[in-house]
Amino acid sequence: DSLLKREREALHGRIARALRDQFPETSQAEPALLAFHLTESGASAEAAPLWAEAGRRAAALGAHAEAAAHLRTAIDLTRKQPVDGARLGLELQLLLGLAVSLATSRGYSVPEVGEVLSEARAICDALGNVPELFGVLRGICNFMIVAGNVKAAEEIARQCLAIAEETGDIAWRIESHHPLGHVLWTIGEFAAARQHLERAISLYREHDGARLSFPTPQDPLVGCLVVIPWVLEAIDEVEAAAEARREAVAHARRLGRTYDLAYGLAWHATQDLAHAELDRAERLNAEASAICQANGYDTYGAVTALTDAFLRGRRGDVDTALAMAERGLAQFNKLGIRHILGWETSQVAELQVLRGDWTGALTTMDMAIERTYESGERCFLSPLYRRRAEIRAMSPDAGKAEMLAEIRADLAAALDIATQQGATAFAALAEARLAEWPD
Repeated sequence: DSLLKREREALHGRIARALRDQFPETSQAEPALLAFHLTESGASAEAAPLWAEAGRRAAALGAHAEAAAHLRTAIDLTRKQPVDGARLGLELQLLLGLAVSLATSRGYSVPEVGEVLSEARAICDALGNVPELFGVLRGICNFMIVAGNVKAAEEIARQCLAIAEETGDIAWRIESHHPLGHVLWTIGEFAAARQHLERAISLYREHDGARLSFPTPQDPLVGCLVVIPWVLEAIDEVEAAAEARREAVAHARRLGRTYDLAYGLAWHATQDLAHAELDRAERLNAEASAICQANGYDTYGAVTALTDAFLRGRRGDVDTALAMAERGLAQFNKLGIRHILGWETSQVAELQVLRGDWTGALTTMDMAIERTYESGERCFLSPLYRRRAEIRAMSPDAGKAEMLAEIRADLAAALDIATQQGATAFAALAEARLAEWPD
C-alpha cells in the first residue's frame, strides 16, 4: 500500500506472469488467485473470465456466498469493456449465475436478487429473444412468489410455460408446470394446481430429471413434492399427502444437495407442525436449521427459526416463543418474505391462545386474514376463518349474542370459500363446526 499505484500494478503483473508461466497447476486449481493479481495489475479483460470460472467452481461446490462474490467481481470488470453483443452476452451469463448463487445462499426474497434479474431481463430485451430469457423469467417468477406478488408470478409462470411448450425443452416444461402449480395453490385453485404439479412430477420421473440441468438452484421434484401435500389435504387425500412429504425428503437426500434438503426438511416440518406431529417436526426442523446455518441459507434459516418458535410454544414455553416469533417475523420483513405470511401470522395467534390472551389472538387473526386478502394467497383463507371462529368460541364472551353472530359468520365464510375452491376437506370441517352453532 505504500507503493505508488504504477509500481504496485507492475508488481501484481509480475506475480500474475509468474503464476501463469511458472506455476500453471496452481493457476488452474485456483483461478481466483491469478484473477486477483491480474485485477490489481489493471488487466481487467484477462481477469474477468478467471473470476467467472472461480465463481462457477465455487457454485459447483455449494459455496454460493463465495461464488456470488467472484461473479460480482467478474461482472464489474466485464462492464469496463466496450459495449457490444459479445460483452452483453457474457454479462447476461454472469448475471444469471449471480442470481442463482444469491438465491441459493440468501433466498429469492432478497432485493438484490430482484435487481440482478431485472438487469438480466433488460439485456435479454436488448439482445432479442435469446435462450437465456427463460432462465431470467423463471428466476423472476420465484422472486415474485416469495415476495407474495402472486398476480405477477402467475403471469410470468404462464409465459415460461408458453416458451417451454413452443421449444419442447423437457427441463423447461418441468420448470414451468412446477411454479405455475405452486402459484395456483397459493391462490386457492386446488384442482388446477394439482394438474400442473402432477404434470411436472410425471415429466421429471419419465425423463430422469435428476440428470437434467435446470435454471434455478432448487430441484423441481422436491419443489412439487413439498407443495402438493397442501393441495391433497385440502381435497381430503390425506394418505397421498403424507406419502408426498416423505418422498420430498427422501428424494432430496438422494440428490445429496444441501439446499434441496434444507428446503424439503423445512416444508415437511411446517406441515408436521400443522398436524401437531411435534417430535418429528422438531427433528426435521433442527436438521434443516443446521444446514441453513452451515451454508448461509438466509430465507430458509428464517423459516426454520419461526417454526422453532411455534414448536417451543406448543411445548409450553409460550412467552419465549412469542418473543422468538416476533424476531422471526421481523426477519421475514427484512428479507422481503411475504409468501403465506397470513398463515405464519395465524400461528402467532395460536401462541396467544395458549397464553389465554383471547383479545390479542383475535386481533392477530384479523391481521392474518387481512394479509391474506392483500396478497391474494387464498389457499389458507377458509382455515383462517374457521380458526378465528374457534378462537371466538373459546373466549369468555362466547355466549354473547354479538359474538355468536360473528362465530356463525366466520364459519359460513369458511364454508363458502372452501366450496368455491373445491376444498372438500376444508368445507367438511367448516360445515361440522357450523352445525355446532345453529341460528
